[in-house]
Amino acid sequence: MRILFLALDTNIHVCRGDGVHVRELAQALVRLGHEVRVLSATRNGRTFAGITNFCRPDSTLGQLAAIRKHGGGWAQVIYERRMSPKISFLASALNRIPFVVEVNGILDDELRSQGSGTAVAGNALRTPVRGLMLQAASHVVAVSDGIREDLIRRYRLASAKVSTIPNGANIDLFRPSDKQTARARLGLQTDAKYVSFVGNLVAWQGVETLIRACASLRDSLPTLHVLIVGDGPEAGRIRSLAEGLNFLDRMMLVGSVPYVDVPIFINASDVCAAPFTATRKASPIKVYEALACARPVVASDVDGVGGLLRSWSAGLAVEPENPPTLAHAIEWMLNHPDEAVAMGTRGREHVVNDRSWDATARAVAGVLEKASVEFMHDDSFRFDRTTSSP
Repeated sequence: MRILFLALDTNIHVCRGDGVHVRELAQALVRLGHEVRVLSATRNGRTFAGITNFCRPDSTLGQLAAIRKHGGGWAQVIYERRMSPKISFLASALNRIPFVVEVNGILDDELRSQGSGTAVAGNALRTPVRGLMLQAASHVVAVSDGIREDLIRRYRLASAKVSTIPNGANIDLFRPSDKQTARARLGLQTDAKYVSFVGNLVAWQGVETLIRACASLRDSLPTLHVLIVGDGPEAGRIRSLAEGLNFLDRMMLVGSVPYVDVPIFINASDVCAAPFTATRKASPIKVYEALACARPVVASDVDGVGGLLRSWSAGLAVEPENPPTLAHAIEWMLNHPDEAVAMGTRGREHVVNDRSWDATARAVAGVLEKASVEFMHDDSFRFDRTTSSP
C-alpha cells in the first residue's frame, strides 16, 4: 500500500515522543512492505533510515500543494497524526484520497497542563468544526482507551469508527544489557541505587512529584540517585526544586541525548519512573521502552499505564501527584531487587509479544487497507459518476 503520512508538527530527527513515534511507525510500515512518504516539519534531509521525508511548507495552501505534488496520483490513503485534521480533510476532498486520523492526546488537557486557559476557551469554539472533520475521516485511531472514549463522547463519533492502537517500542534497540557495564559507560557509581526518568520535561510528565518523592527518601536510602534524561520548559524549575529540597547533589540532569543512547541510561537504572499527572491520557512510549530493557516501572495509575502494569505484573501503579505514595513504591522496589528483576523480565516478554512497533504497524496497516478498500467501493465518494437525465 502507498501511504502518505502527515506529521506536520513533528521533527522526526528529534528524540522526543512524537519524533520517535513517527519515525518508528513509518519504518515499521516499510518493513511490512508498504511504501511510505512522510510530510513533516523535518528540514534536514529527504530520507531517514528508509523513510522518504518531505519538509512541509508553513502555509496551509503550501501544505495542500505539497500533498498534491507528493501524494496526488500516488497515495492510496492519507494518515495524519494530529488532533485537528484540517489538512488531511481538505487534501482528501481535493485529491480523492481517503484519510485516517491518529490522535495521541486530549488537546484541552495538554493546553491546561501548559497553563493555556485562553487557548482552551478558543479550542472549545472550534470543537464542532473538528468534530465534522473527524466524522468525515474513514477511520480514527486513538493510542489509548481513554482517548478513544473522549473522542467518541466529545465529537459524537460512532464507536465502530474509532480504534485503540497503542504505541510501541523498538525491541531491537531497547533490550536488556548488563547494569554495571552501562554504569561504567556513563561514569555512574557502581553501588548506588538509580531511578531514571526519560522524556520531555513538561508539566504533565509529573517530574516534580518524582523529585519530591525521592528527596523524602534521602535518609532511608542514602545511595539513591535520580537520572533525568531529557529537556524541556520545566528543566529550570526542576533544578530549582531539587536545590530547595537539598537533593540537587543526588540528581543528574542529563539533558537530551541521541535516541540510540537512551537504552544505556535505562539499563544503568534499577527502576524507571513515569509519574504522570492525574489527567494524562496517552500510550507512553517511555514505559514500553523501559520494559523492553527488562527494567521495572513505577508509574502513575492513569489511562493506558496502571492497568497495563497490573495485568503484566511488570511494575507498580500509584496514585498520581502523591509524592509519599510514589516514594513508598520506589522504596519497596529498591528493597526487593529479586521481585523487581522478575517484574522487568515479565515486562520485556509482554512488550516483545504485544508492543513492538511492528505490532503497532500491523494494526495501523489493517485500518488503512480497510479504509482504502471501502473508499473505492463507496459511491458517495466517487467524483466521476454520471447521472441520467430526469
